[in-house]
Amino acid sequence: MLVIIDMGYMRFWSGRRDPVAPVEESADPKTRARIASTADYFIAGKDAAAVARLADFQSFHFIYDLPSDGVETIGGKIASLASEKGLDAHLERESRRIPHRERAQRVAERGGGDFVMEGPWVGVVGTLPGEPLVVRGRRHDYGGNVGVRWAEVSVEVSRKTVESSAQVGYVGVDYGLILLGDADALGSWRHFEPLDGLYDVVFWGAVGEAASGDLAAPPLPDGWGWRDIGEAEAKQRTQQVRDWLGPEPPTGRLALEVRPHSHFYRVMEQIRTGPPEAGALTLDKATLLGLSTSWGDGLFPIWVDRDKTGAVVAVRLELGSEKRRQLMEAVWTRAQAGGQ
Repeated sequence: MLVIIDMGYMRFWSGRRDPVAPVEESADPKTRARIASTADYFIAGKDAAAVARLADFQSFHFIYDLPSDGVETIGGKIASLASEKGLDAHLERESRRIPHRERAQRVAERGGGDFVMEGPWVGVVGTLPGEPLVVRGRRHDYGGNVGVRWAEVSVEVSRKTVESSAQVGYVGVDYGLILLGDADALGSWRHFEPLDGLYDVVFWGAVGEAASGDLAAPPLPDGWGWRDIGEAEAKQRTQQVRDWLGPEPPTGRLALEVRPHSHFYRVMEQIRTGPPEAGALTLDKATLLGLSTSWGDGLFPIWVDRDKTGAVVAVRLELGSEKRRQLMEAVWTRAQAGGQ
């Protein structure tokens, strides 16, 4: 089963365990309470699928990670749509939290699509063979101020003739990164925990060179800092940079990052250090592929090509498009105007 997910959100992937709400990511008590109240729901009734399509919540009739203050709004919308159309549907709470691996299985059993995990949509395509698959990426020069970027990434399942193509869902991206991998292998992913006990501390920005001189920080491929150091030294170096910045740091002029040598780190090192903005690793005998979208964030369509028997020939991730090119040009124009 193929899962397509924003790699930055792999810190939330629960595998077969119960999802854990990211309460610690907010310092605001009200926000923390709201996050802690999240539960999973589904649209029940004989017309559940039809009402789910009308509501346009997610691919199917499951509604995950819904905070308590959203239940009345979502439930009301479903009841209103059902009443207007003369359909039988209502919102019900799941008896338990649904693990992400199980959410993916539900999607695969329904022909592929997407589900929500802490906000962004995660794409899923099932019924793929277990042997290694060929992945091809196509880059394109979009001209103007956009230049060369990813147009498409495809996972080739067979060499059979494509008879039909259909968009099955989206992958939502907030970190400019996408990971493609086996659903079971993702359960072994370590996002923050270093595999070797080591860390990098890296900083960059307009005042980075000045900071590196004062702190005797060596140059790195994407800034300055210290590589392959233990946890205690990583904390010490991080504090050194913060002390150098002082109580009122130059906003936007220096970025600081602590990088544990995790699975995320291993893929990111490949993305950062060389073309073509992609990296791979083997996890539980499966190969996972991570890449920069090259377009930043957004919703990226997932297409499935099938042969005349309905078997999957390829899964295609559409990254570039004319609409996206126009949006990127508009962003560049606004940035130029703001800098004048």
